Amino acid sequence: MIDSHVHTTFSPDGLTSMEEILVRARALGMQYIAFTEHLDLDYMFYQNQEQKLNIARYAGRALKLREQYKEFEIAIGVEFGFCEHNKAEAKKILASYPFDVIINSVHMSEGKDAFGGEMFKDRTRREIFSTYLDDVLKSITSDIPYDIVGHFGYISRYAPFSDKIIQYGEFPAKVDAILQAIIDRNVSLEINAASHGSGSLTLPDINIINRFYSLGGMNITYGSDAHSAKSLCRNYREVMDLIRSVGYEYLTVYSGRKPVKVKI
Repeated sequence: MIDSHVHTTFSPDGLTSMEEILVRARALGMQYIAFTEHLDLDYMFYQNQEQKLNIARYAGRALKLREQYKEFEIAIGVEFGFCEHNKAEAKKILASYPFDVIINSVHMSEGKDAFGGEMFKDRTRREIFSTYLDDVLKSITSDIPYDIVGHFGYISRYAPFSDKIIQYGEFPAKVDAILQAIIDRNVSLEINAASHGSGSLTLPDINIINRFYSLGGMNITYGSDAHSAKSLCRNYREVMDLIRSVGYEYLTVYSGRKPVKVKI
């Protein structure tokens, strides 16, 4: 079992310590876990300077715990929340430590937050989804270093619509542009298991995963997006069955920002 997307109390919304996560990982018999703490430079959690990620403390703790948990690999990473205007600062921070893996995620669209519902005010479903897809494409084609495209379809978690899922058939050109950019960049599409009532088992939905595969996208990884020990590897077997049904045989994990294939 592997998990490429895990948060601890080093993230402002993390509920469980690294130690508790690793005890759970040992019990599950995992072979790889990536801590990917939040690095959102203008997200709501970071209005307080003290809530920003202290990379030295975070990495130092993870390195010490590696010595106690040698039976599986512990990767030290971050989940960067993309925003167009803070790219220069982001690049500087991401270059300050030799991370094993960097997730590139979009949490904000046009400066509005999906989690709190602000993004969904005064616009139609199509307008909101279309703008979000444009922002995802900007993040993927930016010059910020990263390895994984995180939770594509994130806004489906919080969308106040009866149909929350981004359907390929509604936005074929925009979705194809995103998926082809992932392939061209040779990074991985995360299959995120924290779909949270979106109406889908994963983010992105199976209709997008199928399209990625048909375009030749071979690099995928699994992420629980766990913020607590009990959510580590959530719905793992169901997600593995799903991606096997598409045709995938391997997941991709990262060590020293180098891809490694793991048999499903």
